[in-house]
Amino acid sequence: FTAAALAILIRRGSVALEDPVSLHIEEWPPQFSDVRVEHLVYMTSGLPEYYTLERPGGRDWSMDYFTVEDAITAVLAEPALEFSPGSHWAYSNTNYQVIAEIVARRSGQEFSDFVQREIFEPLGMVNSLVDDSLGRVIQGRATGYNESSSGYRQEIRRSPHYGGSGVFTTVQDLAVWIGSLESHKLGGPELTRLQLRVRQFDHAKVNDAFGLVWGEYRGHRIVWYEGGDLGFSSYMVWLPDEQLSLLVLSNLGTGQAATHGRAVLDILLGDD
Repeated sequence: FTAAALAILIRRGSVALEDPVSLHIEEWPPQFSDVRVEHLVYMTSGLPEYYTLERPGGRDWSMDYFTVEDAITAVLAEPALEFSPGSHWAYSNTNYQVIAEIVARRSGQEFSDFVQREIFEPLGMVNSLVDDSLGRVIQGRATGYNESSSGYRQEIRRSPHYGGSGVFTTVQDLAVWIGSLESHKLGGPELTRLQLRVRQFDHAKVNDAFGLVWGEYRGHRIVWYEGGDLGFSSYMVWLPDEQLSLLVLSNLGTGQAATHGRAVLDILLGDD
């Protein structure tokens, strides 16, 4: 949804993929001047993963409170990128935290409000929101767990971070979202094409789209993504040619949502 929010602003002319990030974030440091918006989208910016960096006072990213601004500030204090933008691919939540900040600044709204007004409400995704406040009461909210050798442990969301995570939703709402990609309900065919567009850089990975991944499974074209957060795991796959989608949400961080999802997909595809 972070990438979709950016795509909406691109279609409106507020942002361009070719823009240097410094055009939209005035405090962007000179050592990161080569990073463009497209590098963020396609995970090829060279920005480090924020939680690998040391925090002041020895605080822990997982256990101690922080904001998206804290994470971005820590990254921007680094002396150099991990690699030249476009030369390698490396997953980093930092990319999408920065995208969320660009969306907020260019739209003049809180990121969560923009996503709510421009994506969730138009599509009727009534049980979806970006959780940017730990004090918010979320009706029907699932509790996250992890499993270890000593049993199950409840996980607590300690920070309102978003951009790379932080969306609460349901299987029903995600089905609406995938349906909108098929019907072009949100922004028409042009917005859908932008969200599904791949981009060639100077590395071998060429199947990334806007927060989604193109692939092939048992001879079928698929658009998929899997992810997780503390106490949660998720998997989605869409077969556009078959108009078939599969969604798995688990409130178990070690729940192997993708493994179970592919097992169900095998059943749906049968022996073809």
